[in-house]
Amino acid sequence: MAGRVDATEPITPALVAATSGVDRQLADVCFRSWIDAVADRCRAGYVVVFDELVIGPNEPILLEGWHATRTAALADERGLFDDDEEQWYDLHAELCGDDCDHVYERLTVAEWALVGLQLGWCGDRFVDGSRLVAQATRHLETERWLDVVRIVMAIERLLTELADAITVDGFPVLDARPRHRRIDRLRWAA
Repeated sequence: MAGRVDATEPITPALVAATSGVDRQLADVCFRSWIDAVADRCRAGYVVVFDELVIGPNEPILLEGWHATRTAALADERGLFDDDEEQWYDLHAELCGDDCDHVYERLTVAEWALVGLQLGWCGDRFVDGSRLVAQATRHLETERWLDVVRIVMAIERLLTELADAITVDGFPVLDARPRHRRIDRLRWAA
């Protein structure tokens, strides 16, 4: 894709470390694991879906993932999923009883998008980015798991802000946020 640069040029382990407030060595290992996991999955023909961005092969399926993620984000903003918690508890009370210890876990934007995408024409080619990255960083033998979470969040924020201008190993990164939520500078980095 002409005009795009690889994400590892503007986003470096040093920038990830500074943004996340974590030491550079851990940021470097985590950043490489993140990039490798996403690139490997994209090379296999999958589209990786996050809450605010989509990465994948430059094919129509990438736009399908982008559209579903953006639509889910807009629906979430408008409160279309707010009744799900109440409905879940009502149904769960019938099935499990009122004394049940189960707790409702709200779906993320990416999970909502994946629900819709998996019903579509090639739903098996979409992957939840959060789960993929969690699996990729699981090998890090560190007791500093909270630092790993900070690093992963920083990587996703940086990629989201630079989306539409970068690639991950040649695969386009698309900003799936609704247009009114986009910002022009990295305000969150401070």
